[in-house]
Amino acid sequence: KTHHFIRGAYHYYRPSESSTLQFENFSKAVKLNQGDLIPVLDIEEQSPYGAENLRVGILNWLSLAEETYGVKPIIYTGLSYYNDFLKGYVDDYPLWIASYSNNRKLDEIDWKFHQFTEKMVINGIETNVDGNYFRGSLEDLLMLCK
Repeated sequence: KTHHFIRGAYHYYRPSESSTLQFENFSKAVKLNQGDLIPVLDIEEQSPYGAENLRVGILNWLSLAEETYGVKPIIYTGLSYYNDFLKGYVDDYPLWIASYSNNRKLDEIDWKFHQFTEKMVINGIETNVDGNYFRGSLEDLLMLCK
């Protein structure tokens, strides 16, 4: 924040644990300030309790976040995971899709962010980092901030 970077927080969703308890833990730790990116829910694991229970828990977490922060959180997930488990259930949430193979596979998805690599080299950072596109202008990005 001191260096005027947009910052934010995400929660890695664990489908075998209570979504309410996960959100309570997140909300205790994350206090958003003016200019912070809205919350991000990272969904990557399948549920041992089935796809329907997975979606119930995810939608509960998202609803609690909307109540608490007053915004629709961003959903981060992989392309195949989105297609297999989330498509049609979370379409009114901003999407951050990880897909490293081909941009054309994303043509039918209304994504805000596209993570296209995990091997980006940035001068001054000793390890590789994730590379992402944002679909929009700086003003559009600032609209995704609190």
